[in-house]
Amino acid sequence: MAIVYVDLNATGDDDGLTWENAYPNFEDAYNGANAGDTLEVSNGTYVVTALNMADNMTIIGSLDPDQAGWVKIDGSSVNNYAMRAQLGAVLTFKRIWFYDSFANQPVLIIWTAGNVTTEDCIFSGLTGKSLSFHPAFTEKYYSKRTRYLGAVKQMIAMEGTGAAFTEQYDACIFSGGPPGQFQRQILSGTSERIWNNCIFGGTEGNSSISVACFSLLNLISSLS
Repeated sequence: MAIVYVDLNATGDDDGLTWENAYPNFEDAYNGANAGDTLEVSNGTYVVTALNMADNMTIIGSLDPDQAGWVKIDGSSVNNYAMRAQLGAVLTFKRIWFYDSFANQPVLIIWTAGNVTTEDCIFSGLTGKSLSFHPAFTEKYYSKRTRYLGAVKQMIAMEGTGAAFTEQYDACIFSGGPPGQFQRQILSGTSERIWNNCIFGGTEGNSSISVACFSLLNLISSLS
């Protein structure tokens, strides 16, 4: 298990072994890494298009003083997603900003993954949704200290036939506007949502349970 360095301003050998020789392209870094590796990414905006992620891997925004700052994954392609977790992948994202600047496709799709974790991340969008689930073959999505901000169709969770899927949110913030930043399409299957010390704002669409209800339940549980 190695650390692979990614820096869009690097001008070295592009082998990812050091910051000087970091990959300037995120997709090249992922494709050049091995299962179990950690991609340590320098601050900046990385445009990613249709990257299928099937390996077990950790992607982190660097805390190195010379590289620290927000790592923004920009889903700017009009007709394609940026990243898709699939084929049983176990992925962890830390300090990553998933940003939809224009796309009508999600920045991150959790398709047929094993477990996907987002920690200290941001999801935000302008015209589309920045996160989408299709948990027919996905086991769990775990989110910790992550902010879900603004945008139409900020999240759409589609339950596939026979799905048994768990979403867990710890200390997350949901702040969106109409027509709903937390929109859910229920097809079939079963799922479980776990909320721990989350803050909710805005409205929710296409769901039998409103964000206001979740917010009230969260407040009651925090006082008990």
